[in-house]
Amino acid sequence: TPHVLIIGKSRIMGDLNRYEVYEYDVENQKYFLVDDEVLETAEKILFKPMGSPLPNPSFVISDADYVDWLTEAMSGFAVPKILKTYRKAKKYLFFGTSFDHDTDRMVANELSLDLEGGYVITDKELGKKEKKFIEKHNLEVIPMSLPEFIKAFI
Repeated sequence: TPHVLIIGKSRIMGDLNRYEVYEYDVENQKYFLVDDEVLETAEKILFKPMGSPLPNPSFVISDADYVDWLTEAMSGFAVPKILKTYRKAKKYLFFGTSFDHDTDRMVANELSLDLEGGYVITDKELGKKEKKFIEKHNLEVIPMSLPEFIKAFI
């Protein structure tokens, strides 16, 4: 399926922005690095703010990376500008994400500003802080494992 992939990256990568944008070429089954402008017409956007092993390994792992990413998110360099307007009146689907760590909640909070809500796919019992975060952000929990979700919806 045609889509655009936004990958978060750490400060060690040496660029001002804390992300890279890739467009998926369905015919060749490859990702190509592109400019942010492609987001203006993208129908599907996948966002992996803490990095990904593909197409080029890039991860936000250390505490310093998280602090840097959050600081840059607040000043505008961790999330593409177009995504900030695109996400209004949209809902996110969170899967493979846990909200039991402060840093994960802070990242999700920064990404979910102006959303109408969204969904969390998890088959785990939620802790007090997770429930509070999910309620505050108007997220609906879909009690499924990731393999069940993939089998049912993808």
